[in-house]
Amino acid sequence: MCSASELRRDPKSFSKQALRAFLRRSLTPESWHGSPWMAKPQLAREFGLSTDIPPQQQHIAQSIAQQKKMPPKMPGQSVAEADITFLNLLIKQPRQTLDIRPSPKGLPKGHRFIPHDIGQYKQERGAQFLTSQPSMQSNSQSFRPGEVPEASTRPQSAIPINHYDNYKLNLQGAYQQSSPQNHPAPAIDSPSPPRPPPSVKYPIEDLDVPLRQTDVRRPTLRYISEDTPTGEMQEQCAYPGLKLRSVGDLLEVWDALNVHAEIYILDSFTLDDFAEAMSFASDEHECELLSEVHCAVLKLIVDETGDLQVDLPQPEESESEESEPEPTPEPEPPRRTTRSSFAKAEAAALKEKSPSPGSLIVHRAGDLFDEGKTWIDRVKDRTFKNEDWIICLVGILNQMALDPSLKSRCEEILAVLVPPETEPDEDTVKENYQKLDINLRLQALRLITTLSFQTQAFRTYLDDMSRSMTDLRKKRMEQQRLRKDLFEELTKLDAQRKELVAETAAAKPVQVPNGDTDATMDETRKNSPTESQDSDTPRSLRRGNYRKRKRDEEAARKAQQKDKAAASKMTKQERELKKVEDQIQKKKDEIKVCEDAIKEIANDLRETDCQRVHLLGRDRFCNRYFWFERNGMPFGGVPSSSTSHLGYANGRIWIQGPDSMDRGGLLDISHQDAAAYKSRFGVTPIERKAQEEGDSHLEHSKQWGYIDDPEAVDALMAWLDERGVREKALRKELTQWRDRVVEHMQPMRKHLEGIERIRKERERPDETRVSTRRAAVAETEDGKWHCTEWRNGMALDNLGLIHSDGLKKSRKKKAEEKKAEEKKSSSAKKQRKK
Repeated sequence: MCSASELRRDPKSFSKQALRAFLRRSLTPESWHGSPWMAKPQLAREFGLSTDIPPQQQHIAQSIAQQKKMPPKMPGQSVAEADITFLNLLIKQPRQTLDIRPSPKGLPKGHRFIPHDIGQYKQERGAQFLTSQPSMQSNSQSFRPGEVPEASTRPQSAIPINHYDNYKLNLQGAYQQSSPQNHPAPAIDSPSPPRPPPSVKYPIEDLDVPLRQTDVRRPTLRYISEDTPTGEMQEQCAYPGLKLRSVGDLLEVWDALNVHAEIYILDSFTLDDFAEAMSFASDEHECELLSEVHCAVLKLIVDETGDLQVDLPQPEESESEESEPEPTPEPEPPRRTTRSSFAKAEAAALKEKSPSPGSLIVHRAGDLFDEGKTWIDRVKDRTFKNEDWIICLVGILNQMALDPSLKSRCEEILAVLVPPETEPDEDTVKENYQKLDINLRLQALRLITTLSFQTQAFRTYLDDMSRSMTDLRKKRMEQQRLRKDLFEELTKLDAQRKELVAETAAAKPVQVPNGDTDATMDETRKNSPTESQDSDTPRSLRRGNYRKRKRDEEAARKAQQKDKAAASKMTKQERELKKVEDQIQKKKDEIKVCEDAIKEIANDLRETDCQRVHLLGRDRFCNRYFWFERNGMPFGGVPSSSTSHLGYANGRIWIQGPDSMDRGGLLDISHQDAAAYKSRFGVTPIERKAQEEGDSHLEHSKQWGYIDDPEAVDALMAWLDERGVREKALRKELTQWRDRVVEHMQPMRKHLEGIERIRKERERPDETRVSTRRAAVAETEDGKWHCTEWRNGMALDNLGLIHSDGLKKSRKKKAEEKKAEEKKSSSAKKQRKK
């Protein structure tokens, strides 16, 4: 054995955490209120520990339970009066002893555990109850739960109780002695009332929101295509031939070229001009917008050095003629033939002679570059003039067709541009592109635009934009921190101003009216016409201006003198107050400058955010809502663009149909789920969609509709239900951007109405000329398409020429051309002299 002085505590092995873990593993409480922590049964049996509850702990639990039953003290009632009231209640009520332990297993739910029930339970269950009950000692130090010990048997170590507990114990003991032991207690087995249904906490899943009683429906959608989701054809379509399935390609390409205009070096353009340019077909005019968008994308795919910036599948190398020929197989020995074997051999021979479906020639794009340069060489040399970019487009689509995932789409376009039945020729290809459908044109441009996203220049551009956004966020945080500091200083100055106002009011003497002229009356007299003013009216106007000028100078002089006199009469408090007010105004001006800077930075952040297109939100049927001007571009396009005077870029709220994944989880459900939903709301989700979306609806994500009317925007916001999770977020975004959206919808509608009016005037019959579809579409008010008014000003500023002009002329060529012009001019002068 070691002494106490030799014992040491290791703080690493003995700590509060270790002690808590030891107690957690070795102790456990019982389920009744006020129960002590006891050793676990396994440890108690192993170390011979007692599991009996100490009488002192039972007495404490009884006192707590009785105090909970004590009625509340009335106002103005003393403690003794409250005790007497409680004793009267105890006398009137039947005898019920308190139980501090939970009911043993096997009793009915809600059955009260009282002494006479214990005896009955013992007779029914016998020894099983005795074995299940904990051991009880019959000495004076322990007693059964529910019984109150006498004062003589109370342990000396018990905690002293107050006079209120003495009243209860004495009264309860007397009541138990006067009443028989087998007095039955009333059993209360009345069923509990059903619980009310839990209140719904909104927002919840949108389709779980109950249907509205009013007939509020979503506003009718409009379509830019000539067909609708129901299959009907629109009578009036601004872009004939445009199918609903191609609207997604139109929006995707337009948004990509406008959001990333800096990397493509393209000026911004409106959606309507872009759709018109994609359907442009004219032999007399050239559309700069159509040529520039294709040339800009091709230049990003192949740089000036001729390096391909993307991964494209390469054609298989053909076998060289010098390779060793394959050995011919030896002929099989003849065998006996029958009619069936002869028929099989004949069928196999015919099959070998007939071409397979995969070997059918769909197009002849490969023969277009046999003798000339490849499409990569053409793009390297920037051979884009005179619509030569169409030949480069054919070459890149031909190579992209080697990818199995893109083969069908590329061959569909090439079959029209380079058909197999005609000899491939550049002029023929250009003519075929003029006849190409707008849907195939959009498909071709989308393929090469998506391919340009893989270039290193595009990825570098996105990284630069991300870093710019990080810097802008830091600047915004600095401005917000500065604004917070200015607000704190303004609060202090405002408190100081209030104190000075109170001090000035207290120090200023009260002026009692002593019969002097009232200031209001003086002001009224000054403003009212006097005799001198009236006398000046009938006089001649020769000296009227002079007198008026003299009066103004005199009034200004008097006002200045009055201000000086007032400043000299100001007290110290008034001067301090004036100083504080000037400081407050200065702080307000600084706060306004700070808030303007925060707004400007937020707008720069919005325009720099070009990583992805942000949704406005989704409605209850998972239709997606877009406002493309929200991020990555100025609201009305680049201010320096040639179409900035139109005042809009897209001007519409676009709605895309639900995706297949959303339909599978919400709309396209099993018959059991649909029946359960109909039992709750009276309709299935599909029926609810048809009922609440009105006359127009979208079935899948390939279908697009739009809203371009301010009244329709307000009707849409009224249709949305904020009790749903998705529609609450969507309505919040629409509320935030509503004014901006409407601001750019109005000029868009005005511009399109003007174009429609001109188009109707153009379609009138004219006897002086033969009207054809191409000429009718090509002519406008000034003899051109509206999309031909667009100019690529960004390319002219950065490169000195547009993309379709090709390469910039070198200095040497410019010098040679200048010398040639000088020689021509000098020779012309000599001839004139002669």
